[in-house]
Amino acid sequence: MSDEAIEKIKQKKKEIIEEGGVFARLYFQLFGKEKEALLNLAKGFSAALVKAKGVEIGATEIAEVEKLEDGYFSTYLIAHLVFSSPKDLFELVVDTHPFSIEVVEPEELTLNIGKMNEILHSLSSYSFELKRAILEANPEKRQLMKRIAAERVRLGEKLGKKEESSKKEEQK
Repeated sequence: MSDEAIEKIKQKKKEIIEEGGVFARLYFQLFGKEKEALLNLAKGFSAALVKAKGVEIGATEIAEVEKLEDGYFSTYLIAHLVFSSPKDLFELVVDTHPFSIEVVEPEELTLNIGKMNEILHSLSSYSFELKRAILEANPEKRQLMKRIAAERVRLGEKLGKKEESSKKEEQK
């Protein structure tokens, strides 16, 4: 890659971070029974990471595959990713489960209440989906989960109507 191309990437990264983006390194460890299959998995996963929702710039490093004592193989990869927002970083972390995360830039991060609410809403949704998956694995809990999901929809509609009436009152 030319020096000019590298400078363009650095400039784009700087602009994205100035607009509220985040540069982070995510570390993943992968295991497999076959060396080539594991390497192909690592390559495919790397390609998916740099194309993930909210990733503006990305590059990965894949470590050499090692054979473990129990006959399995292991490797790790480091993903250097520039996200358009902290929410995008959060969502990718929840979806992909890295074993370590390092936020590199910016050194300080200020979130307005809207962005904080987006992140917290995502956290709530992910935790609910995890809870649902756990409960649905138990046949006795499936009916309870359906009831909880229906109640959440009803409560969401009720809160939405309440918020609308509060905004109308504020406008008076």
